[in-house]
Amino acid sequence: MEITEIWSISQERINEFLLAIGGIPLEDAGAYSFDGCQVGLTVLPDRMIGRYPICRTQVHFSGEEEKTERIHRAFKLRFLSAGG
Repeated sequence: MEITEIWSISQERINEFLLAIGGIPLEDAGAYSFDGCQVGLTVLPDRMIGRYPICRTQVHFSGEEEKTERIHRAFKLRFLSAGG
């Protein structure tokens, strides 16, 4: 299973979260391994809304379906916010 999304969250915040839930950093900068799932991060150029820069990070989840869904769900629950 593979899931690729773009989030307006800094790579540093995502790194902290992935480490906190037991991710093991890989030699590839911005990649983490879990049992049965890998998560890769790619920093994208900021998107400008008017004169305000919005950071963007591409997050790619891949691995066994059940384990990838579990990590993806934990990620979404951590970074989704209701109403801002």
